[in-house]
Amino acid sequence: MHSTNDRKKIVQWLFWFMLLNGVLAMGVGCLYLNAAKLPTDLMARIFLFTAFPSHFITLSFLAFPLLLVVGLLWPNRRVVTTLAILSGIALLVFLLIDGGVYSLYRFHLNGMVWNLVTSGVAGEVLSLTWVTWATFFVLAVAIVCVEMFLARLLWRKLDRLRFGVPVLLLVLLLVAGSHLMHAWADFVQHVPVTRTVRMLPGYKPVTMKRLMRSFGFVPAKRVAQLQVEEGSGLVYPLETLKFSAPARPHNLLMIVIDSWRYDMLGPDTTPNIWKLASESWIFDQYYSASNCTRFGIFSMFYGIYGTYWHAFLAEQRGPVLISELKKRGYEMGIFASAPLSNPEFHRTVFVDVMDKVQIRQEGKRGIDRDQQITRKMVQFLGERNRKNPYFGFLFYDATHSKQFPDSFALHKPYIDQVNYLTLDKNKDPKPYINSYKNSLAFVDSNVGEVLAALRSKGELENTIVVITGDHGEEFNDLKLGYWGHNGNFSQYQTRTPFVIRYPGQSPRHFGHLATSLDVAPTLMRDLFGCSTDPSRYSNGTYLTDSRHRPFVHVSTWDAFALIDRKRICIVENKGTTDIVDCSYNELPGEKMDVELSKTVMEGMSRFHLRR
Repeated sequence: MHSTNDRKKIVQWLFWFMLLNGVLAMGVGCLYLNAAKLPTDLMARIFLFTAFPSHFITLSFLAFPLLLVVGLLWPNRRVVTTLAILSGIALLVFLLIDGGVYSLYRFHLNGMVWNLVTSGVAGEVLSLTWVTWATFFVLAVAIVCVEMFLARLLWRKLDRLRFGVPVLLLVLLLVAGSHLMHAWADFVQHVPVTRTVRMLPGYKPVTMKRLMRSFGFVPAKRVAQLQVEEGSGLVYPLETLKFSAPARPHNLLMIVIDSWRYDMLGPDTTPNIWKLASESWIFDQYYSASNCTRFGIFSMFYGIYGTYWHAFLAEQRGPVLISELKKRGYEMGIFASAPLSNPEFHRTVFVDVMDKVQIRQEGKRGIDRDQQITRKMVQFLGERNRKNPYFGFLFYDATHSKQFPDSFALHKPYIDQVNYLTLDKNKDPKPYINSYKNSLAFVDSNVGEVLAALRSKGELENTIVVITGDHGEEFNDLKLGYWGHNGNFSQYQTRTPFVIRYPGQSPRHFGHLATSLDVAPTLMRDLFGCSTDPSRYSNGTYLTDSRHRPFVHVSTWDAFALIDRKRICIVENKGTTDIVDCSYNELPGEKMDVELSKTVMEGMSRFHLRR
């Protein structure tokens, strides 16, 4: 029988072992500090001083609950010690690998890198020499030896260890203090603190914007651009852009429809847009660079992968497209049905022109807000100073919630509300598709009003008009139980119509692969005469570039995918890589091409600063 004293000693030993492992993790974590540009801001330094030790100690304690249960139910010293040593080795080796990846590419370990490491081709992609492998092997052996020595030493010295409670309280204080400091910095938009988070692997900072607003606090305005760029971890663009100014600048009107899938452009569904499309360029194989709004809109305006979102949000760095529009005196008519604070486009895409933007519209329903932004755009077009060019942006939302007025109940049967909890692979999709089509017809009518206002004021012939979606929408098309978006990377969730009307250009259809990453470079060239190679400020190319594209990069929260015409390679942050065909059937034995991996990793690290 095991006594209570045995269990108490095991708990004490586990606490000290995990704590000292946290110290070892901090030592390995110096790889991140060495790779990053350390902050010069005093508050950011204080944050890093508290967050760095508390985060790595927290990581070391992740296995503590499980080991505690084992120790209490089966208080065998050898078993608990062995499991604890293995957990410590796993953590330190993981940090060693992740720190190396971060040093090279400024992003953390993901499924693609992990697959390269485990498949034995990492050396080809990461350019790892025998010296690197030897160093890693020596360090891994050292980690094993240190863990075993530490475990033995702690058992011998356990009775002499004191001040466990004060140490625990200090750690908890550091954890709470760092998260509260980040929450404050996020609320007041103190960029030097928020951008520091990127170097910490797996760090999930606390934010309290809603709570602070509920107490009547108002978030501070964004700090000056000069302050934002000081100590930046980004290099965007990579060089000063070159321009040859056009003789007469065109206006730009961008209309984005939430969840507009690729096969829903036609005379029966969207007659007003279809009429404009008959005068425009249509890209039949156009992919959004995401299956959700956040990264879809981000990629369209920046022309870079959605994997950069968190870094650009942390630094509140706007896209060069909006920057150039502002520099050239474009009047701004930016109206979105859904709040521009969720996702945080007010701190990314439109951060440089927030004095011209309404963050949210009145109205509880999407259809009310959609009608409101239509009225505001028509009013803007009528009242603006026509001596200056303008940039108009409309983002319609009714298709996201499948809402529409009774007068647009054109397709039947339909449903009034979508309950996603009741949807499965056996559900009849027709009523849901009909509701979606009805909401799309409603949005099309609003777009028609705006286009009519353009025509009536003679503005259409001097305006580049872009109409597209932020991502697609699935209705169990794969028969796998997927509904909506943000669920997979199939064409139903990632492909969307793309229509662009150039004044004086004849209508055309394009059949090559194109992506939302190509929109910003194309507009930079056609609006401003930008002659700089798109790769210096984008991951995309020009929309009309029909050269072979080996893949389309599509991002979401915890994964990204590489899509070509035959297969989809899904790379998850948790460390798995899956390759499926376009119908989402697994392709066993398929592997990522080494050269392709090199290209992707270069693109994902291109705009991160390296020491």
